[in-house]
Amino acid sequence: MPSGITNKTCLTLNETHNPNIKLYMFLFRKILITLFIFFCNQQFIYADRLLIGVNQNQIKFTEDKAVGDEGIKTCNDSSPEFNKECLETNDEGYNYKYEPNLSLELTFGEPSNFGLALFINLNSNMETLLYDYPKNNVKSIVTSTTRSIGIPIYFVLGDKNLGANGDWSLRLGIGPGLIYFNPLIIETDDGQSETLNEAHACTYIQISWDWSWFSLSYDMFQNYKETVFKNIKNNSGEPAKMRISYNSYKYSYAYYF
Repeated sequence: MPSGITNKTCLTLNETHNPNIKLYMFLFRKILITLFIFFCNQQFIYADRLLIGVNQNQIKFTEDKAVGDEGIKTCNDSSPEFNKECLETNDEGYNYKYEPNLSLELTFGEPSNFGLALFINLNSNMETLLYDYPKNNVKSIVTSTTRSIGIPIYFVLGDKNLGANGDWSLRLGIGPGLIYFNPLIIETDDGQSETLNEAHACTYIQISWDWSWFSLSYDMFQNYKETVFKNIKNNSGEPAKMRISYNSYKYSYAYYF
């Protein structure tokens, strides 16, 4: 974390001024309860497997411009510092980090071309250096701990057991999702700082390809809501805004039960 910055403003879930937080968490709990009741009444479980591999977790920062949504220039460095030379920059607002993946996947119902799934990412940590944000010639470091959930309705081509029979399968899914930043910290090199905890409803899209023991998937949490930093001012002296989305590539070995 960058040094020399004090007087952070911390907003907890109980202190945040965003009235939608309680609604999101209420809906989140209701969805989990509904899925639990639904799954407990199913008679068949198939394609149970343990996935072991590597994730390439990606985070994307954009802001609204007169010409439309535009990426904020970033530095692709896992441990950025204000005075550290950046070897790789990205004008589209991306940063990525490789993390180990260990997850359990259960699919409920009889084998079918259509289904409902539940995907949960419990913890992904990312630290990103932004250029010319929130003002021109100002750099910021954004530290985020992201948790996310996706509930897609999916369609399967090929092996309905997702490769368990040694064949291939292609799964396409889309449905509601939720991104929860806990916390989201921004610190600028001109002395501004703020900490937020907030949840954003989003669209979850998943594309996965399985063949025997190998599994490759792409998960996208497309966020359409802006994060507003009330203590961070832009060039016009107004609260700075950005939109944060989360994507992930998963390369895994699948062990079927």
